[in-house]
Amino acid sequence: MNPARTLVFGPSHWHVPLCAERIGARHDVVGVTDDDDHSAQQYARLWNAPAYERWRDLLEAHPDADLAYVFVPHDQMREICLALIDARIPLVVEKPAGISPAEIADVRAAAEAAGVPVAVPLVQRGGPVERWLSQAGPAVYES
Repeated sequence: MNPARTLVFGPSHWHVPLCAERIGARHDVVGVTDDDDHSAQQYARLWNAPAYERWRDLLEAHPDADLAYVFVPHDQMREICLALIDARIPLVVEKPAGISPAEIADVRAAAEAAGVPVAVPLVQRGGPVERWLSQAGPAVYES
């Protein structure tokens, strides 16, 4: 099986170091973009991928990508998620996926209408903090 041709938006997010190695190992990252050019260049080198100054340029260059990771600032998430959904590119979006319940609902409605999968990473699930907290009892999750 070939690795997914993957776009990464906003790798300067503080969660990216938690998954950067696995992204590189499991995906063919074909482009990276970030408002922080230093971060974009750093992760582009790590993943041997080109860096793009603007997120629209990245999407335009790879409209046939298999997957996208969206780690951008929250006020940019809705617009980028909707553009990816419009392009029919499945995505993984950092929580909360917007700055209001209405923005999150927009993304969800668009994804459901288009049949485009959207996932939210829970990077600490199963991690040291969760294991420590489990001493107090089992966690309850909702989706």
